[in-house]
Amino acid sequence: RTMAPFVDVMEKVSREYKAASNNKTFADYIRYCRWPIRKLEYSYVLDKVMPIAANGLKVLDAGCGVTPFPFVLGDLGCQVIGIDLNAEDISLLKGLAKQNAFPGSQNCSFHVGDLGRLPYPDHSFDIVTCISVLEHLPFPHYFQSLAELYRILKPGGTFVCTVDCWDGDRNINGKSAFNATDLAYMLDNFKEELDEESRDYNQLQISA
Repeated sequence: RTMAPFVDVMEKVSREYKAASNNKTFADYIRYCRWPIRKLEYSYVLDKVMPIAANGLKVLDAGCGVTPFPFVLGDLGCQVIGIDLNAEDISLLKGLAKQNAFPGSQNCSFHVGDLGRLPYPDHSFDIVTCISVLEHLPFPHYFQSLAELYRILKPGGTFVCTVDCWDGDRNINGKSAFNATDLAYMLDNFKEELDEESRDYNQLQISA
C-alpha cells in the first residue's frame, strides 16, 4: 500500500471539484506528496501502521492538512478522524469525504481543532499519527501537543510521529526543524513508555 494512487486521485479531484481547484494548499500538496522525501516519510508511517490496521480501529491523524493520508487509513477499514487548525482545509476535506471523492471516504471524518487542546476523551484512539507537524509549532506548544496526543492514545496503542530535522541550533530559537538535542529532550519526557530498543536516544545523530 502506498500513497501514490491517492495522490493520483488528488489530481482528478483538483480538476473536478471547484473547492479543491480553488484551494492553493491542495494544489501544492499534489506536488509535495510526490517529493522523494515525502514518499519515504509516508512509506515509513504506513510500514508501522499497516500491520496493525484493522476494521473498526480508531485512528487520529493529527495536523492532517489536506493530504489524502486519512483516506488511505480509512480505505484499510480504520475509523479515522483528521484534525487540523485550518478551517478552510477541514471544510474542503469534509466536502470531499461527503462526495466520496477518495477510497475510504466513508470511514473518515474531519474536525477543526488545536493539537494542544484536543476535544477527545482520554485513551480514545488505537493509533495516532502526526506527520511533519510538530516542527511548525512554537515552543512550548509542541510539548503541549505531544502530551495531548499521548493522553488520547489507548494504553498499548501506537503513536507514529515524524518531524523535520537539521544539524543547526535548537528549535527553541524558533527554527522550523528539530535537531538531535531537541529530539532527545522531547523523548526524555516519555522514557518510561519507550521500549528497550528505543531508550538509547542520547545517541541520536542528524546527518547533513
